[in-house]
Amino acid sequence: VLFTADNGLAGGWAGIRFNNSSDYGGANSTLTHCTVEKAVRCITARTTTVPSLESVALNESTDWPLYMEGSSLLPAIDLTASGNVEDRAVYTGNLTESATFDIANWPLELVFSNTQVYGSAHPVLTLTPGSELRFLPGTTLDIARYNSGESTSYLGSLVAQGTAGDPILFTADDNSIGGWT
Repeated sequence: VLFTADNGLAGGWAGIRFNNSSDYGGANSTLTHCTVEKAVRCITARTTTVPSLESVALNESTDWPLYMEGSSLLPAIDLTASGNVEDRAVYTGNLTESATFDIANWPLELVFSNTQVYGSAHPVLTLTPGSELRFLPGTTLDIARYNSGESTSYLGSLVAQGTAGDPILFTADDNSIGGWT
């Protein structure tokens, strides 16, 4: 299945968007043996657990080919990106439910923008050994939050237990000292 711009130009359409109701009531979306191309962002997933991606090519986008905001890492097998402004995925937003990120075994390189782990459900972000979290310049990873205006604490936790052979790395995407906050 091919999803592409009618005008044939990169950035010729917005792309496929899965928003926060995409998995409501157990609904599930799957893309299998598909190419999504010539979009601004090929796929955007906002606060959802779908779609699952298998044998999907994300090509010629004018922004990130895959943009995940406040979602779990999407289930992905044989996911590729080619000819995009960036041939990797970005994760940003507030993770409000517990999730395990197996970044070391995820099919695309992943970079992080401003990411928060907190909420009324006290979410836990668990990272598997060998995970590498690369942060865009000036961005943060915030665990828990206090809102002084409401005098309310929003709890969250990070579990990052690497091994001697597979440590977990938190670093700046551009490899600069102080490249992320």
